[in-house]
Amino acid sequence: MRRGRKAALWLAMCLALAAVFQGSVAGAATDMSDVAIEMAAADGKRDLADEGGEPAAEAATEGAATGRIRNVYLHNKDNIIPADYDREFFRVGDHGVLTFSGEHIDNMAPGAPSSAIEGMKSFESGDSYEGTEISYSVDKPEILTIDKTNHLYRILAGGEATVIITAKIKVEDPTESTGYREERWLAKFTFIIMGDARGTSLSKKTVTTYMVYDTIGAADVELIDCPDLKYYSFDYRSSNSEMLVDVSLDPIDKKIHIQSYVEGTSTITLILNGSELKLKFINKLTSISTDHHVMDVGDDFVIKILKYKGSFKWRSTRPSVATVSKSGIVRGKNVGNTVVYAQFKGLTGTQRIGCAVSVVKKGHTKVLNKAIKIGDTCSYSQPMRMQKGYYDCSSLVWRAYAQIGKYFGLRKYAPTAAEEARWCAGKGRILGEWDYGKIQDMVYRPGDVLFRTGARNGRYLGIYHVEMFAGYKVIGFDGDEPLLSMCWANRPDNYYEPCGDIFGRP
Repeated sequence: MRRGRKAALWLAMCLALAAVFQGSVAGAATDMSDVAIEMAAADGKRDLADEGGEPAAEAATEGAATGRIRNVYLHNKDNIIPADYDREFFRVGDHGVLTFSGEHIDNMAPGAPSSAIEGMKSFESGDSYEGTEISYSVDKPEILTIDKTNHLYRILAGGEATVIITAKIKVEDPTESTGYREERWLAKFTFIIMGDARGTSLSKKTVTTYMVYDTIGAADVELIDCPDLKYYSFDYRSSNSEMLVDVSLDPIDKKIHIQSYVEGTSTITLILNGSELKLKFINKLTSISTDHHVMDVGDDFVIKILKYKGSFKWRSTRPSVATVSKSGIVRGKNVGNTVVYAQFKGLTGTQRIGCAVSVVKKGHTKVLNKAIKIGDTCSYSQPMRMQKGYYDCSSLVWRAYAQIGKYFGLRKYAPTAAEEARWCAGKGRILGEWDYGKIQDMVYRPGDVLFRTGARNGRYLGIYHVEMFAGYKVIGFDGDEPLLSMCWANRPDNYYEPCGDIFGRP
């Protein structure tokens, strides 16, 4: 240092930690604590052991001043970047060179512009300049080691390790008997290190999930030999961009959760702490061979589950109406309605997929079949309703029931919808107003007819239209309760809604 100057001496020392990294972290960090870059001042009496490091070699003189390292930087090969930049953590295996540089500036008063600097000298790690010494220590050498000769750091394991940089300098001070005072400056940098996932594997290489109705296909896959995930980075790629796959990591239970509501197959590349794992994901939309069926008493049919491999059980909500065997043979026992469904376990709970089965009197299926055929093959026309190839609503119902000898009181000409309703009322076959509760309770049977009321036409109950009910269809489940829609002989499913109309059973 220059001696004898009358101007106030000012000493500034800036310590920079340069880490030359090899490789980069892949993926986005989640659940990651910020890297701690701490700047601390210590007086001559303070022991480095308090900071998790090694004791200072010497104690400063009584009354030594304290100092603070004002600018600590973490920088890569070419660019100096502030310590709060976005690389917040390290991986096992990362290594680089630690270099320390400081500027010893004198003859500059505090607050003076940089142009006032008259002299600048530098020092490097391990060197001394005018009594200045720099050293460092690591609190957890099992996690992070430093080759103090070559200034190389190497990360061995996941966790946290703190490096303490110490600068011990001698500042000229004529008031001291020695002619100088000793100051000690500290910088503490904590490495946040993700666990080593290079030996991690998956409990399954292929996972198949099944969707029913509007559910999501989902599965969990365990991570085998997975490190502690207090700190981690996780990302993924899907080979099928149209499949809309969502993947997440459970760091507590060390599981991968994967799900999609789109049917398809994709290879998922999982990137955990920079290590890649491959998982084949198959998501299938499970279906049933038919979701509604009408049968005569004593008949049977076979029902099947499609696009599903696994164990399941068949059930009938009303086995007194129809039973189902283990192999899916459904047999009609008595007149009524039931839901036959398959039940199997899924990640989100019990899954169900079913078929609404209606059992009618022997021979009555031909009534419904005739009504459907007329609607599919003939043209609608009120003026020509009784001619071949034409129909209107009431003549369709009349012709269908004529198959089993029911003519609504007129054998040669179809009555109007209002007169068909009057005939049902006279026979005590009006079921009252319909509502959604009766739909879910499966009160109505295929072949029942809906009379629409409320017109000011001078006819019975203002009835202006009749439609034949064709049975139920299972559209989903709410827990163990099937959700049903209504089918019609000559209209799309759920075409009508309850609004004061009445049902009849010819």
